[in-house]
Amino acid sequence: MSPVTAGFIAILKSINNELTPEDYKEILIATSYSKNYDGPVDRDNGYCSNIVDIGKAAEFIESNY
Repeated sequence: MSPVTAGFIAILKSINNELTPEDYKEILIATSYSKNYDGPVDRDNGYCSNIVDIGKAAEFIESNY
């Protein structure tokens, strides 16, 4: 797990500490988004999936748990 992901999990656990690790993972995936991006040159263009939206994940936990 990356330090950023660990920080996101810590934020979510501060809202609700009773969920399982799998619950947190599923929430982060379900509330993430994808994006196309353009680099400075054509070969740098690409697609990024599952960009975490920690605000949306936090709101989801507050509303559903």
